[in-house]
Amino acid sequence: MSEDKQQISLKLNEYYNAFNSKDWEKFSLMLTDDFIYFSDNAAVMNKEQFIDFLKKDSWQGKSFNIEDLMVIISEDKSLGVAVYKISFDGKMSDKDITMNAIESTTFSKINNEWKVIHSHVSNKY
Repeated sequence: MSEDKQQISLKLNEYYNAFNSKDWEKFSLMLTDDFIYFSDNAAVMNKEQFIDFLKKDSWQGKSFNIEDLMVIISEDKSLGVAVYKISFDGKMSDKDITMNAIESTTFSKINNEWKVIHSHVSNKY
């Protein structure tokens, strides 16, 4: 695996660790200023809207698992796309829940650091 692909894999794990621990400051720093989130029900949110949405969510994450990770790097090495299956275990409204999704996350290399520019989730598989 190339160095860029390894960096994106590590950054993806940092992203979900920040999400699961509700570390919104760290999570926010991992997103570009022009970040856009696309949900499976056609909701589109910018960075501020997405973080506000997550802050209000009652989800309490215990763990996550990323499977079948495929990372594609652009020829000029400025963009990387990660496509993967992810499962989350946690609680929502005091009920144990497992959520599964297929996601794609697009990274942009800014000042030699990978940041998330787009994220798309499909959780109905």
